[in-house]
Amino acid sequence: MATGTPLTWEEPPSGRSGRLKGPVTEEQRNLLRAHPKRWAKVRDYPGKQTASTTAHRARKGRWPELAPEEWEFTGRRTPNGSALYARYIGPKP
Repeated sequence: MATGTPLTWEEPPSGRSGRLKGPVTEEQRNLLRAHPKRWAKVRDYPGKQTASTTAHRARKGRWPELAPEEWEFTGRRTPNGSALYARYIGPKP
């Protein structure tokens, strides 16, 4: 019989599909709307490219609640990974 890491039989935690539900919480969206055109750091990531990838997806309309014509996103590398920045630019005229 082979030896190695034993298995742990258990169900996965509920409530998580493994998919990102959105980079900005509802509370953050409300705060950003209260300060249009002002940038804010909304999330830190451990990966160096994660914030840039997330910003790209947001700009392409990945999350319907973050309409690209109303929101701007950018990612920046940090010493510990990357940071996502967002700002609300207002409704499309």
